[in-house]
Amino acid sequence: MPRHYTDHVDDEAGEDEGLVLHRMGTDPQGRSVVHTIPSGEQGAEPYADTPTRFARPHGGRATDALLDELNAEEESIALPRRDAPELDKTGRPAWLIDTLSAARHNSRFRLAMALVVGGLLVFTFSFAFSPVGDAAGKVYGWGADMWRGKHRPWDWNPDHNDFPGVTKPGLPANLADDHPDGTPTRGALPIQTSIPGSDKSFQAFEHMGPLSPYFASPGFGVDNIKHRTLSDGCKVEAVHMLHRHGSRYPTSGSPTELIPRLLATSGISFSGPLSFLNTYKYKLGAELLVPLGRAQLYESGVKAAIEYGSLLSSDASSGKQLARAGSQHRIVESGVNWLAGAWGARWRDKANLEIQIEAPRFNTTLAPNFACDNASRKPAVAEPGAAAAVAWEDEYLGDALRRLSSYVKGGALTTRLLFAFQQACSYDTVAFGYSRFCALFTTQEWLDYEYAWDLVFYGSYGPGSPVGRAQGVGWVNEFVSRLEGRPWDASTQTSENSTLNTDPTLFPLDKKFYVDFTHDSVIANVLAALELPDFAQDLPKDKREPGRKYKSSTLVPFAARLVFEDVSCKGIKTTGNGGGSSRWIRMLLNDAVVPLGQLQECEKREDGLCSFDAFLSSQRDRNVRAGWGNCTRGDL
Repeated sequence: MPRHYTDHVDDEAGEDEGLVLHRMGTDPQGRSVVHTIPSGEQGAEPYADTPTRFARPHGGRATDALLDELNAEEESIALPRRDAPELDKTGRPAWLIDTLSAARHNSRFRLAMALVVGGLLVFTFSFAFSPVGDAAGKVYGWGADMWRGKHRPWDWNPDHNDFPGVTKPGLPANLADDHPDGTPTRGALPIQTSIPGSDKSFQAFEHMGPLSPYFASPGFGVDNIKHRTLSDGCKVEAVHMLHRHGSRYPTSGSPTELIPRLLATSGISFSGPLSFLNTYKYKLGAELLVPLGRAQLYESGVKAAIEYGSLLSSDASSGKQLARAGSQHRIVESGVNWLAGAWGARWRDKANLEIQIEAPRFNTTLAPNFACDNASRKPAVAEPGAAAAVAWEDEYLGDALRRLSSYVKGGALTTRLLFAFQQACSYDTVAFGYSRFCALFTTQEWLDYEYAWDLVFYGSYGPGSPVGRAQGVGWVNEFVSRLEGRPWDASTQTSENSTLNTDPTLFPLDKKFYVDFTHDSVIANVLAALELPDFAQDLPKDKREPGRKYKSSTLVPFAARLVFEDVSCKGIKTTGNGGGSSRWIRMLLNDAVVPLGQLQECEKREDGLCSFDAFLSSQRDRNVRAGWGNCTRGDL
């Protein structure tokens, strides 16, 4: 009804008697009611020209009192004026009428309104389905970021990993129906590593760089037959293990992805040794462990339980063993399989697996590249090994390109494609049991293939990279802290996660067996940070150096493991820097002893041991030498 009445009503007796005043109101409970007020005596003006909303009819004390009350109430409510001609019979407010009118005549206005309505809907649904209760109330700071949820990130169940990285499943293996050529290794191993028609004295799968299936290293200068077993009177007191994941599918963007593109070339056909490509199907996935990779880690856990069972049991009896893993799917799966090998299917009763996020803005020494800005921002400068390897491919695959190109019609091979063929030999074999790509290359070409990988790791993750040492020193800082039994030193922080390392539950110092699961590049980083001279010798880029110690196949094969043993000895003979020490450090890489006597501070010994104090002395200025600034400064 109208909000103001200001016009006089004619004084007609019939009308005057029939006037009734209606007003909407509420009762004391807030419910809507209608107040009905009868008119005054016949002949009186029903409404007076007054500023009050309800004019006073003449006569009637009860009516006068009621109107006094109504006028007092209405004066407290200031309502906007709206003239009678503007009234909408549907009861719609003026703003809605104006909005609908504008929308009918202006397409841009309609678009703007649609965006506003859409935004409101998104907000409504986000609010409706946002975490509530504990999930919304717990906020944790971690690695320069905030995590909101019911659990701290490091309490995650490995079955519910929210940062697994990009993965792609492959097709299942079916070796029984694939009819590979017979070899001596069929039946002895789950994969076929003997190459039909090749030199039987040459083990190609021990020269495939980081794609080599795990094998024990032939040695780094210590007689392992004589010194792999500790001397009488010596005992391993603690173990620190850095473990690579097991065999996997290619990483995203691998050269092997060139193969299906080649096969998709219209009209292409193959003959001779390449004829198998006419029916070849690319079945590889990406990033995930293959069955062999799971087996490698399980067997490593079994081996650790046999080698160091008393240490593992000690940790379990005083709480639980602590293992750490990066969050990428294959890293977590590697940790789970290793723990199952060490403890059995119910390993959760004996061990905790701490998962550290591998993602931008999160610190972790198990994936330090995320903390090292220049590793991703300036890869050409920070990781020059990749470019050196590509140039080497053009050099060593020239003969193979000329030899195999004659068997292709309707398409063309390149040295990069042939490098992809060599990788496919490695990947197909660990995934499906065998590969016909392997027989395409000579012994010399396999040795040169290995050297290409050496150039990658030396130049991009090792001593040849300006950020190689820097990315490895964080793990060495943690290792030294555990050795000394001292809390982690935040003043030397590089890629370490300060939130985790300042929590004694997550970074304990009293364990007997520490194991971390990581990537091949991180092991290369750590070896560089330790500055072992044998692994620091420069690699020529135009020819293969036969006598080099830096071989990626023996350093970082699939399932590689770097082990430091904290050893106590009684009556051990010492000279020079060994003094009269009873505590020693022994380093093993892929089951072979690495001689620590190559470090200036350590005694040169046949067994490769270094006294505890001398080893710590060799690492005193590690952070200065590592040059963490190379990861962060803009002028690299």
